[in-house]
Amino acid sequence: MDLLKTDFVYYPFVVVILAIVLGVPVAQYYFFSNPWDGMNCEEMIDFSATPEHQELTMDQHMEFHKSYVPCLEKGT
Repeated sequence: MDLLKTDFVYYPFVVVILAIVLGVPVAQYYFFSNPWDGMNCEEMIDFSATPEHQELTMDQHMEFHKSYVPCLEKGT
């Protein structure tokens, strides 16, 4: 049981902390970011034809179309 009394006990805690510190920004980028942020209307039209647009979650898809509505209104 000397293994538990040495520095090895801290390794799981370090791994968990590193996973949280590195995992949160990655999760935020992939799940909470909008790829269309900062795009103008022409870029949004181009984005709507890409495979990346098809891979959006349902919530992201709806948010994209809400952001896209002013572009459609300008065109009419």
